Amino acid sequence: MKRNKTKKLGKVNGNTLTAAIDIGKKVNYGYFRAPDGQDIKPFAFCILRAGFEKKKVTPFQTNPMHTKRLKELTGNSPNKTDENDPKVVADVIVLGHAWT
Repeated sequence: MKRNKTKKLGKVNGNTLTAAIDIGKKVNYGYFRAPDGQDIKPFAFCILRAGFEKKKVTPFQTNPMHTKRLKELTGNSPNKTDENDPKVVADVIVLGHAWT
């Protein structure tokens, strides 16, 4: 049996704009963090697959358990709040716990 191993993301350097998206059933939430630490409030949006495929970005995937644990550690409640999830996803990416 052949085993596929995903490549883990290295740590994000100081010149990287971090964009995180929490994909939901009906509404998606996005979040941006600049290299200097400035961020914007999470925002709701709808996106079509065709529009996503036009943009030249490298998508990464995070483990939902990592997101849940980090959310608990940072003082956020463990309750499901989509609006806060993209910030936690961005933290997971910056820590290098994302896969291509």
